[in-house]
Amino acid sequence: MTDRFPAVHGAYAEALIARFRSRDATVGVIGLGYVGLPLVCRFAEAGFRTIGFDSDPDKVAALKAARSYIARVPGEKLSNALKKGFAPTTEYARAAECDAWIICFPTPLTRAREPIVTRTSAVVPALMSTSLGD
Repeated sequence: MTDRFPAVHGAYAEALIARFRSRDATVGVIGLGYVGLPLVCRFAEAGFRTIGFDSDPDKVAALKAARSYIARVPGEKLSNALKKGFAPTTEYARAAECDAWIICFPTPLTRAREPIVTRTSAVVPALMSTSLGD
């Protein structure tokens, strides 16, 4: 571990755990597809402020208008999530507001069934530099 990252034990961990227990934590979900969108709705229902990130501005605009493009997430459920603190965005700089991130986008496989992690490998350092500074 480098000095750039906070220790994940002791007082820091206790404070983070307390934020989640009290529902004061903010959860970031990257990718608002068939996994990410139901997940942000569930976190919002549970009382968490939730920021949903997607690179498609049309999807984000639809979500802000409570129009769902995922059959498992009806408009009413989406509308309730928005009222309870779900904020869809294309602005990845908002990752700095999150206490935790959950990455929800497809990981393709090679013919040998090995994961291709190029997309994840690009997103994680970007999120970390946004949240922790360069």
